Amino acid sequence: MKKQTFQALLDKYLDGTATVAERRLVEAYYEKLSARQGDLSKADRRLLEKVGRNLSELVQKPSGNKARIIPFYKRRATAAAAAILLLMAATTYFLWNEKPKPVNTIAKISDIQAPVTNRAMITLGNGRTVYLDSAANGSLATEGNVQLIKLADGKIAYSGSSDKVTYHTITNPKGSKVIDLALSDGSHVWLNAESSLTFPIVFNQHSRELTATGEMYFEVEKAKTWPFVVTHGDTKVTVLGTHFNVNAYDDEQDIRVTLLEGAVKISNKTGSGLLKPGEQARVSKNIHITKEVDLDAVMAWKNGRFNFDNASLSTVLRQLARWYDLEVVYEGAIPEREFGGQMQRDLSLSQILEILQKMDVKFRVEGKKLLVTAAQ
Repeated sequence: MKKQTFQALLDKYLDGTATVAERRLVEAYYEKLSARQGDLSKADRRLLEKVGRNLSELVQKPSGNKARIIPFYKRRATAAAAAILLLMAATTYFLWNEKPKPVNTIAKISDIQAPVTNRAMITLGNGRTVYLDSAANGSLATEGNVQLIKLADGKIAYSGSSDKVTYHTITNPKGSKVIDLALSDGSHVWLNAESSLTFPIVFNQHSRELTATGEMYFEVEKAKTWPFVVTHGDTKVTVLGTHFNVNAYDDEQDIRVTLLEGAVKISNKTGSGLLKPGEQARVSKNIHITKEVDLDAVMAWKNGRFNFDNASLSTVLRQLARWYDLEVVYEGAIPEREFGGQMQRDLSLSQILEILQKMDVKFRVEGKKLLVTAAQ
């Protein structure tokens, strides 16, 4: 291949405009050049050096038990870097734009597909439960003058008014797609798998108070005198109008509140703090505020990706357990591994495990159990 031809293809590769066939051609040619470094022409050596410089700016090579899964969202050319590194280093796992093939040894035992439907349910004020996946579009229930409606795009909304305070609870279980809920004041909430929210179907004139468990993203409608309050245990998030994400799973070490827009106040029994856009509060006993948080990583779940940035194996598997409706069982000590970056959430479980097992971790799937052990 002529240098000019390869350079043109490489430019397309780096800016994301290359076709699948062109990407594969670049990867194959680079692999060929890498294998022949000893007898390359000066022009080809310079080309390899140029690509190498690009890579050095994009990634850090893995060391020890830390594996880098390259974050696609941080740099324009990261997908290319991931593909090239795949040809150069066994510890770099996959190209983001290509789905790995299932591992036969895992797929023969069992495979679990990513959720394709939403299995959320709403518990009404009278105790009756409405299952959203089996419900037809239109009015699902009526309490007083308020109607619960399923829209054509699968969103859930409320219509009507009432002087009576009635609470509903929406529960999005493990193995369920993200659900979009429109509250009576115009605010929107997106619930991740294994999350629930209790809320009044109509807000009164004094406050808008909700109780949350799990992970959810809020886009709150502004109201001059109606504070919007989300609680989880002793922790409260208070706003007037803003966009923020709450991660409050019971099996995580702390509650994380991340602000995308506006301002929020975080409080518990030990104190309080104010968040500015791009900041995150981690709440356990005390409140710790981190500045300049990677918002793309925080919102990966809503945008169809897992976020494994600086994550331990147990953190990664907790995310998988919620999405694929699994129980994770460790056979022996939990292997100490660290990952980074993001991964598509529409992959099957076997495709995910193919990637993770390259860090010397073994998996067995037995029904809904994922058994995990370190490789010997």
